[in-house]
Amino acid sequence: MWAFVILPIIAGCGSKVHTTEVNGVHTLTQGNLSISISALAGGKVTSLKRDGKEMLVQPDVHPKYYGAVLWVSPQRDFWPPSPTLDNGHYQVETISNGIRLTSEKDTLTSLRFIKEFSITPDTTIRIHYTIENIGQETKHMAVWDVMRVQGGITFFPIKDMHLEGLTSDLAHTSVENGILWYDYVQEPLRRGQKLFATTQDGWLAHYHDGLLLVKHFPMIDKNALPPLQGEAEIFVAPNGSYVELENHGQYTELHPNQSIHYQEEWKLVTTANAPVRSELLELIR
Repeated sequence: MWAFVILPIIAGCGSKVHTTEVNGVHTLTQGNLSISISALAGGKVTSLKRDGKEMLVQPDVHPKYYGAVLWVSPQRDFWPPSPTLDNGHYQVETISNGIRLTSEKDTLTSLRFIKEFSITPDTTIRIHYTIENIGQETKHMAVWDVMRVQGGITFFPIKDMHLEGLTSDLAHTSVENGILWYDYVQEPLRRGQKLFATTQDGWLAHYHDGLLLVKHFPMIDKNALPPLQGEAEIFVAPNGSYVELENHGQYTELHPNQSIHYQEEWKLVTTANAPVRSELLELIR
């Protein structure tokens, strides 16, 4: 079993969360960690920084697919994402150590999103997603969390990569002692590549340019997955322009006036440049 323990050499905790807003973008800052969320662009996470270094892909890489977003799956039933939920204006409230953003009622999907972001004293980012069925019909769906990062090293404790109806075609992967590793290689791709899997411990990590990110999310059995999706997925965009770290929640029958709740924790820490695999695992242990 894996656990998050932040070592003293990478600590840099602040004592209070500061919130600022500029042009609809709300930034939470604690010590040398900051996270920015746009209330005017679908409650998208537009920036995630430590010591001034950016982890998330910015609009100059792709004008549409950047930052981190909440979608619903399976993709076959909810694609493309609803403009109201993905790009619309969200109402903002202050909560303890963070903010809550609430979407408009979406007439296309009959859903409403509520997103809560906060930072703990040890600089863990806590995220609570709520998806409400505001319509008159039962929905079958799951939470789909998508984060776009620059290429680096992606890894997680793998459980199963043999999922019904799915074939992973992501190159440059290997498995060592129960950990799946993807080493990004910049190369021309005619199309995107993707890996589908379940995890052993419910986390997905990524290293790039002196930053180590760990996403911790609820584990689900492969029998509870939304159709044609994995619990953890890695997607490499055409031409290798960016990498997506994706996780899916449990496939749920959501009746009218019911809600799905999904909680995650993100940890972003600084590391030595170009650490070896054993050092990355040691930071997480």
